[in-house]
Amino acid sequence: MQGGALFAVANESAPDPADWDVYMTQLGDAFTQAGGRAVKLVIFAGGGVPNSSMRLKLREVVASRPLRTAVITDSTVVRTIIGVFSLFVPGTRPYAPSDWRAALDYVGYPHDQLTDLVPALRRLDAEVHGSRAAVEILRS
Repeated sequence: MQGGALFAVANESAPDPADWDVYMTQLGDAFTQAGGRAVKLVIFAGGGVPNSSMRLKLREVVASRPLRTAVITDSTVVRTIIGVFSLFVPGTRPYAPSDWRAALDYVGYPHDQLTDLVPALRRLDAEVHGSRAAVEILRS
């Protein structure tokens, strides 16, 4: 959690089921901590998409709770999928990597905290062995 937002970085592979379970637990905890306020989520997606059972679990965790999600990806396919997904999970918007500032604005992340965010993103990026979507912000 950085600046009141939860960040996730993914690579080109579909999420590992065990990693997805951890992510769902973290997201559920974020909803609990938010106490009814919108959870702010920024995802740097590399192109891999969750399978149908993972998407179902996500819908169960979100379950009409307030959410503001920005998904940043260079994949037009993923942005299209996110656009359709947003019909079922309101508050979710896709962004191209060049629009990362607009994505942070959408979730309400304070730009004056970018100096804290970039090192955390570098660590996440290293854990998943590189995400094309995170490259743009890491160059800042």
